[in-house]
Amino acid sequence: MKRIALLGSTGSIGVSTLALVREFPDRFKVSGMAAGQNLTLLAKQIKEFSPAYVAIQHEKDVPRLRRLIGNNKVEILFGEAVPQQSPRRRRSTLCLRRLSAARA
Repeated sequence: MKRIALLGSTGSIGVSTLALVREFPDRFKVSGMAAGQNLTLLAKQIKEFSPAYVAIQHEKDVPRLRRLIGNNKVEILFGEAVPQQSPRRRRSTLCLRRLSAARA
């Protein structure tokens, strides 16, 4: 089974990737997610895929995300550098992220 760290889980590439995970649960497990501002969608994804950790941009959003996810046990990380560090720390098999053509 491949363990996936998904950077940008609430964007179009992330949503498409999660659709594949949903279709092949015996092949993929989401170990971690990172998202920007869409905490409502991130909370729904946490409830469905039960990652060990999630990363968000701002510390101030942690209480709101906790309220949205209820009793789900997930480690919430925050800050700019966290998404790049998390896959290595959590031993994910794959790390998926979108690269902007403007930045490439």
